[in-house]
Amino acid sequence: MSSKDLIQSGILELYALGLCSEPEASRVEEALRSDSQVRKEYDEVCEALDHLAVERSVEPPSFLKGKLMDQIDALENASIKQESIEEETPVIPLKNEEKAEVPEREIGVNRWQWVAAASVVLLMVSAGINYNFYQRMNSAEEEAAILRNNNMLLNDENGIIKTNYELMQQQYAFLGDNNLKAASLVGTKAYPKLEALIFWDDARGDVYLVANELPPLGEGEQYQLWALDNGVPKDAGLIPNDFKDGGAYKLRNISSCQSFAITIEKKGGAQSPTLEKMVVFGNI
Repeated sequence: MSSKDLIQSGILELYALGLCSEPEASRVEEALRSDSQVRKEYDEVCEALDHLAVERSVEPPSFLKGKLMDQIDALENASIKQESIEEETPVIPLKNEEKAEVPEREIGVNRWQWVAAASVVLLMVSAGINYNFYQRMNSAEEEAAILRNNNMLLNDENGIIKTNYELMQQQYAFLGDNNLKAASLVGTKAYPKLEALIFWDDARGDVYLVANELPPLGEGEQYQLWALDNGVPKDAGLIPNDFKDGGAYKLRNISSCQSFAITIEKKGGAQSPTLEKMVVFGNI
């Protein structure tokens, strides 16, 4: 029998539990001496059985010890009585032609002892398999729950992306206008890092602002857009206080202009621009 066949036969487990026949035990012992693979597998079997015994151990109830001691005392008393009866009973020698037979009760006891030991082995193996299966099942359920949760998150993210995309389409629908002109409004000396974009339809007069780099203002202040036509400023509308970077906002119609500028004014706007607080400027 090869090492692989010996390992797969289950005889190592029986040997570890002391349930092998003498020929089987001799075969295992020979393999343990000569085959390192068998020795390694046998050590793993012993370790697994030790772990299983520890994991499945149960603390006996406190009253059990007293009952066991009572049963042991009863068995000892019965044994003493049996010995006294045997001493009083005369022994009749067997004739030569009569063969001694093993009492049926002794055969039954040995058979049931072997069955009980085998049952223990099967129970331990079954418990180990069930425990392993239970762990795998729990792991699979956890993985399935994680996948379901990730799928729900992806669906939510897809919904948010779709909603944002639709809003962007609505906000930037004006970019399909053939008469559209664009200008980049750059920061003035006092505000060099600020920036905004202007889109103007010179045929219809529509004005759209994209606030790229405009920081939020303090309470009581508001950005105001101005259109300069031949040097004369025209009120082009107020930028909402809750504006977002990258958002497109439609402001007042302007029929004619050459430049745009943004100033910081009091909330609600002003009739004329405060030049000291001009933040961005650009030609169209």
